[in-house]
Order: sequence, then structure tokens, then C-alpha cells
Amino acid sequence: MKAQSKYNNTMSKVDIIRIRNLRLLNLTVYGIVAIMIGLSLLILPDAQTKAVASGLCLAFGLVHAFGFRVADKPGRLFAYFAAQAAIALALLRLSYPSDVFNLLFYILGLEAVMVFPERAAIAWIVGFYVVDSLGALLSRGMMGVINVLFYGAAFMLTAVFGYA
Repeated sequence: MKAQSKYNNTMSKVDIIRIRNLRLLNLTVYGIVAIMIGLSLLILPDAQTKAVASGLCLAFGLVHAFGFRVADKPGRLFAYFAAQAAIALALLRLSYPSDVFNLLFYILGLEAVMVFPERAAIAWIVGFYVVDSLGALLSRGMMGVINVLFYGAAFMLTAVFGYA
């Protein structure tokens, strides 16, 4: 127990936590991006929308590939997460009324938990939840409450799993 306490005290003084297995995280993000591109081609109505969505999915992967590994300071991390959230939000708007692309917010939530101290990570997760929930309420009205409740559970699981 003493070793864990020492570890926690050390980590609480660190601004940014290092990822344990960056290669596995990268492979997972790229695999999910490939699946999202496939979903874009399957669910979206026309060739132009499919192309734009595929491009945005590719952009999400490229920002991860080139942005996440150099985001080693709070300002860079903010830019990385803001850019990725903007891409995810654009995909949600493009795929309206589907919410298939909200999975990208869960990736961002897990990444936030892995790199930020607890309070900052929670703030990002709450922000992702609010954006995702507002989208559901605006697109579905009162039926979006079901999505909002589900998103709340999913984001809680994301936060806890990221710290586990």
C-alpha cells in the first residue's frame, strides 16, 4: 500500500502522464478510423457526403498520428483535443440523425484520462458528454433523453476504465 501511495503522490505532481503502450493505442485508433470510414460508406446517403465523412475520419486518424505524440504540454494537448473534438462534431453533424461517430468522443475521453491529471481529464470528459448530449437533444428532441442517459453511463465507464 505504501508503494501505491508513493506512486500516487508522484503522479499527482506531474502535469501530464505518459502513455504505457502508445503503439497499442495507435493501432486501436487507426483500426477504429478504418471501421468509421467503412461505416461512412455504408450509412451515408450520397457520394459527396461519403467522401467528406471519409476525409474527416482520415483527418481524425492523421491528427492522432501527428498530433498526439507531440502533444506533451497542456497547450498542445488542448489544441489536439479541441481539433479532434471539432472533427468528431463535424462527423456527427454530417451523419445526422445517426450518432455512429460519437464513438470518437469515447476515444478522446480515454486519451484525456490517460494524459491529464484527474480534474482536467474529468473536465474534458464532461465537455465531450455535453457536446454529444446537446447533439442528441437537438436532433431527436425529447427522444434524445434516452441517448443522453446512455451517453452519461458510457462516459462514466470511459472515465473509470481509463483510470483503472
